[in-house]
Amino acid sequence: MTRALQPDVVHGHYVTSNGLWAAASGHPRVVLTAWGSDILLTPQKNKLWRALTKWTLHRAQLITADSDDVLQAIARFQPMALLQEVSWGADTDRFKPPAQGRSAQPVQCVSLRAWESNYQIHRIIDAYAQAKLAEPQQLGALHLLGGGSLESALRNQVRHLGLTQDVVFHGKLAEDAMLAVMQRCAVSISLPLSDATSVSLLESMACGMAMLVSDLPANRQWVNDQGGRLVDASLAVSGNARITQALLQLVRAGATTLNGMGSHNRALIEERASRRVEMDKMWSLYQRCLAAA
Repeated sequence: MTRALQPDVVHGHYVTSNGLWAAASGHPRVVLTAWGSDILLTPQKNKLWRALTKWTLHRAQLITADSDDVLQAIARFQPMALLQEVSWGADTDRFKPPAQGRSAQPVQCVSLRAWESNYQIHRIIDAYAQAKLAEPQQLGALHLLGGGSLESALRNQVRHLGLTQDVVFHGKLAEDAMLAVMQRCAVSISLPLSDATSVSLLESMACGMAMLVSDLPANRQWVNDQGGRLVDASLAVSGNARITQALLQLVRAGATTLNGMGSHNRALIEERASRRVEMDKMWSLYQRCLAAA
């Protein structure tokens, strides 16, 4: 295939799938982009996956990832390639706070993550249910975007908790519809067990929302108390209470504080994660690969 196309560069995304095929192509200029789980989880499955990951990484000229912890994990395989942090970035011209501002109360929340086990949507629902009991007037709807295989179980959980009027299952939406939901919400919640820098986090911050996220290395690069709350979402029982407490802190903070967090996050994305800037960086790296040939 590469002989027929004669590409200048072969770029494989997700090291343990398309990245493996890119490395196997034999092309002299292979670029790999790690997505997170392909480096943080898959190589830990067994010795075979670890050996395949090492083999793939050692055939790259350039390797990118969107968080420092993933780059550190890649470095432990001792590849000869140049390692660079490049994020997907957020389209700051499109993803931005609503022009008319958000209503002060009640506080609406959104989750943009897939309805799969890694993203712990069931724990978001549990925390929301407890917070809703504590602050029924101040806490508005919880909007669930993304879709996934756990939809039936999550809908049953919501019915059991008596929240069918409060939790909205949007599923996968077109970008315009997704943006309309995001601009209604003041808090974005993301509680994965494992993650690199997610596009949904960057887009939420670009929309000027406060963040409630898992205390993961990738999230620590973006979120602190100025822009939201980090919680240990890996703890089974005490973790639920911590998530609820963090959500209540945001709900009770008031419109001025939430707007300040949102403004802080928007400014951070404009400075460090504009998609335009990040794609220009990637183009420069492609040029560097070609020049080194």
